[in-house]
Amino acid sequence: MVGGTTISPKLRRKLARATWEEGDAASFVDRINETTVCEAEVIDSTSPLGQALTTCLATRRDFSAIHRNKGHLAGRPGFASSDFKKRAALRLACDRVLNPPALHVKYIFDEHHPAVLGKLVENEFAHRAERNVSTTVISTEKVTCKVVHPLLGVELHVSSDGTAEASLPLEIKTLKQLPWDHKGRARLYGMLHQIALQAFAFGVDEAVLLILERRFNGTGKFVALRVRNLLAYHLESLSMWLSQDPELASLLQQVSGGGPIDG
Repeated sequence: MVGGTTISPKLRRKLARATWEEGDAASFVDRINETTVCEAEVIDSTSPLGQALTTCLATRRDFSAIHRNKGHLAGRPGFASSDFKKRAALRLACDRVLNPPALHVKYIFDEHHPAVLGKLVENEFAHRAERNVSTTVISTEKVTCKVVHPLLGVELHVSSDGTAEASLPLEIKTLKQLPWDHKGRARLYGMLHQIALQAFAFGVDEAVLLILERRFNGTGKFVALRVRNLLAYHLESLSMWLSQDPELASLLQQVSGGGPIDG
């Protein structure tokens, strides 16, 4: 993130007053367990992690915090874990790697844009977690590193929103509302690919996924999941993409220097 402007007082007040309660996670768990090789379960609300999440989300913030609408630097060389969310996104990433654009700052001026609101919700959670819970349970310090993809052999940048239980990647996502629509269900698979690569970078095969509504009127919902067996899902899906999409396979072969890719 780079630069940024302070958000309006009205939106700052809404974020401070926002609360979230646990929503119905059954559709998330069922879809993951029934349609992928991953194993998902709801975070137990009585566990230390579940209690920490409730502490952060169920009570209004009663201390001051700074929120800024920030831009981000685009055009960085190489792959990122977010490039693997969808087949189309990976194809675009290959083109970007082969034809690097100039570095530039992307900034959305509208503070009510979904992408901006999503980042503000993440920041609000981070403010509360830093103040109210132990970092051994939830740390919202972003973790970034480089790893070599286990199938493609290319280097990629991996970033997570934090750490849960001292060793698991924590990824925070936002949706307009729960339960989700068809578009939201499609996004889930991209989330799984992203946290799979985060878990691989952490040297584990599970991650914590926190999904929050972008709702600030006191009726917001959240879903917190623990997902295992992520790498098998990612590699299985990627191998299928390569077998079904010769263009993508060719692009990845070019990116990897012309060597064979075992799809």
